[in-house]
Amino acid sequence: LPYSVIVDYLRFLSVFGRGTKVSSHDEDLMVALKVDSPQYASQKMTNLYTHELVRREPGKITGIGRRPLQYYVPK
Repeated sequence: LPYSVIVDYLRFLSVFGRGTKVSSHDEDLMVALKVDSPQYASQKMTNLYTHELVRREPGKITGIGRRPLQYYVPK
């Protein structure tokens, strides 16, 4: 795996642990991954999902628009 993927995975795991579901718009996720926009956090989480390090599922519907994805590390 690329070094950047491993670092992002360890940052995510150290802050949220296993089983905690978070959206890419979550401020704590952006701080953990050291990014300043939800779009970049989403790219990093999609990269982790592509490498099968995290799982994702549709989140709750919050008004009009897309349904946000919830990312988590299974227990």
